[in-house]
Amino acid sequence: MFKRIIIFILSILVFVIPFSEGVYAKKSKNYTPAKQTATKKIKQTPAMKNYEEGCSYEKAGLVDKAIEFFEQAVKEDPKMNAALFRLASLYDIKGRLQDSKKIYIKILEQDKTFYLAYNNLGIVEYRLGNHQAALKNWVESLKYNPNQEQVYNNIGMSLIMDEKYESSIKYFDQALKIKPLFQDAAKNRAFALLKAGRYSEADAQLSKNSKVFSYNPYSYYNYACFCREYHNYPAGIRNMDNALKKKSNVPAFYWEYALNLAYNGEFDKALEKMEESNSNSESFGYNKTMGRIYQLKGDYDKALPFYLKAQANNNLDSSLYAWLGTLYSQMKFESKAQETWTTGLSKIKNSSEIYLARAEYKYIKGDYSGVISDTNTVLATNPNSFEAFGIKARALYKQKQTQQAIELFNKSIEACPYYYESFDSLAQIYLDEKDLKKASEIISNAIESNPKQPALYCTLGRIYFEMGNQPQAVRAWMDGLALNGSYAPIYYNLGRAAELSNDMDEAKRYYNIYLKHAPEGEYADQARKKIMKNK
Repeated sequence: MFKRIIIFILSILVFVIPFSEGVYAKKSKNYTPAKQTATKKIKQTPAMKNYEEGCSYEKAGLVDKAIEFFEQAVKEDPKMNAALFRLASLYDIKGRLQDSKKIYIKILEQDKTFYLAYNNLGIVEYRLGNHQAALKNWVESLKYNPNQEQVYNNIGMSLIMDEKYESSIKYFDQALKIKPLFQDAAKNRAFALLKAGRYSEADAQLSKNSKVFSYNPYSYYNYACFCREYHNYPAGIRNMDNALKKKSNVPAFYWEYALNLAYNGEFDKALEKMEESNSNSESFGYNKTMGRIYQLKGDYDKALPFYLKAQANNNLDSSLYAWLGTLYSQMKFESKAQETWTTGLSKIKNSSEIYLARAEYKYIKGDYSGVISDTNTVLATNPNSFEAFGIKARALYKQKQTQQAIELFNKSIEACPYYYESFDSLAQIYLDEKDLKKASEIISNAIESNPKQPALYCTLGRIYFEMGNQPQAVRAWMDGLALNGSYAPIYYNLGRAAELSNDMDEAKRYYNIYLKHAPEGEYADQARKKIMKNK
């Protein structure tokens, strides 16, 4: 989910490399620095005059004017690589990628050792979608200057986007070896560790980052994003508190804060944070976050317009495809759900988020073989995905492969002690097996780590109910509803409890509330039958 991220978490590449005549002079055979002499001043050529004028305009931020002078300098001296380099860089800034690419190629035809040109050409190729060409140019750049931490970072980021996480970590390590306080590489290394399933290492890296770079609020922001991915929402909230204390005018900080609150079941507070953000209501991040908050809250009609607005601004975000497809399935627009996921996978190949969202849908539909296929696809690139372990385990249990399911749930919990869904599912297995002591132990541990998840209180209530302790069961269910009054399964269980006490009016009331919140839910048919039976 964090590729989403990925986030929210990633500054993809640093695209503009400051140009230094001194550095270029050492590498280029076409540039001769002016000789120092006490008796004779070297005459400046028209090309050099235009070049210097262009540099002045560029320094003043007047890009279009700078381009005019650099173009004139190149016209007067086509072999003046200094002017060509500046011109290519400014074309890149203006979005003229093909023009920029042609000039970088011309520079390298004239000087194959110009490593900065290889680096920038790699960035342009990456922006054009030519990933292999980008990597080739970055490798060439390192051949002529192996001490470029930014190039190692660029290669690492490219490998992350291709979901080659273990390989990317090696490049971030190299960047940090050259520059130990390179914050982007440290942050990106943590993200790669997370996506590789090395969660404790990612946590340690981000914890270190927040200490070393405590002056920078983005170090806390990055850690909060990780905490959300790791399902440790209270820690995410704490980190966003620290980020906002240092810098309170960044809308993305409020969005991340709101997401952690929403995942923690605090929907009203999440919406308050979105108001505080003073966001542009047309922005992608604002609309995507608002859609997710309303989706988690169960207000699907409100979520949809926000998601569609976000998609109009960015159709290459994997988490948006995952969430929107799930929303369509929740709204019973099943063909739209499938179409959304398929389109997403055609644009962002091998997206774990989309495969996991589709696997959840297949689980609901009883397509357990399909669940196993999609989760195996995720595990092929991320062999420690706690989410894939958990979803696959649920499918295996439905296929009566109980022991394998238990093993995978334990793997999921070991990888992420905050992933309450695996705790909950494992407790329910022991509940079904009538091992109430083991079920109670598991759910108590889960609540300790995730005190604001109504699903856990629903299962805890079921355990008490099976123990014959109905008052304690009802208290647990009421605790769950205090966290989220729309959590439908609790109402069904309260209906069962009322029915057992022969309070049929109260039972019907709870079954009707259940159907209001989950008309197509897991227990919808049973609820309708019970209502009809007791009319």
